Amino acid sequence: QVALANMPRNLIEDFIKNNLRRHSFGNIFPSPLISSSERTGIATFRKHLDFFRDQLMEKIADGTKTLDPEQFLIEIKRRFPITIECNVEFSRSLEEKSRQESFLVKEDPGLLIDFNEIVGGTYQVRDDDRLFFKPHKATRMLTMRESSSSVRSLLDLHFYLHHVLQRHHILIIDEPELSLHPKNQRAMAKIIARLVNLGVHVFVTTHSDYIIRELNNLILLGNEEYNNSDILTRYGYKKTETLNSDKIRIYSAEINKVKPAGYKRKIVKPTLVEIPVSQRTGMEIQSFDIQINEMNSLQDELIWGV
Repeated sequence: QVALANMPRNLIEDFIKNNLRRHSFGNIFPSPLISSSERTGIATFRKHLDFFRDQLMEKIADGTKTLDPEQFLIEIKRRFPITIECNVEFSRSLEEKSRQESFLVKEDPGLLIDFNEIVGGTYQVRDDDRLFFKPHKATRMLTMRESSSSVRSLLDLHFYLHHVLQRHHILIIDEPELSLHPKNQRAMAKIIARLVNLGVHVFVTTHSDYIIRELNNLILLGNEEYNNSDILTRYGYKKTETLNSDKIRIYSAEINKVKPAGYKRKIVKPTLVEIPVSQRTGMEIQSFDIQINEMNSLQDELIWGV
């Protein structure tokens, strides 16, 4: 009690909140994978991200120095934003996670094969926790530093889909288009749709028009009022990739005038605006369409003079 009384208030609050959350809701709400936009760097330097903790351990081992307990707690407290911290913690435990098996291995192994096609190879984690990547049709294994940025950006998703994911888990992906060719961005949108149809709760933030348009196509292909079987075959889509509009919520980040509770007048602030989604017409995101239409008009005028 005396030790707690002398601790900084914010550390006490964090300690209590984290333990209440873990013990009260840990079995109800599964811990999500947060695949942050910094994942390429995390994949490269995952074994070197504990340097500040190593320094603290050295201070403890050095008996000649006086260690201030309060300062020790402040220093060991999380140094990264929570999204990056979750990503880092996941990457630290790849060897352990590689011994597990996700529900996709039995229920939809084809999804894993299609995901590996996006990656262009397979990952391998050794017993000593060393990580390698083997490109398709190659004999040499590559380290993460030698691998492409797309290989590094898909690392955590690979291990999560192959070894961790269970039905109704939560998957959060920041910019799934990161380092991907437009063809693979479209393929990633199909993977996301199949996960949604399997009962996985997927949250995505994106700036990619390829992903948005492909998701839109999958919604339109899911319209049962039309016979889309011929289109599915001609364009190489699977029925499991089509989407029901009721399963999707889309929001656009915009700057708008709003009147918060307790305010007398409207103020300008960032807002999330829900985008209507229709099974018949799909969705329309004006912030994307305005830029695309402007570029198309400019190109037509430059080439054709119209």
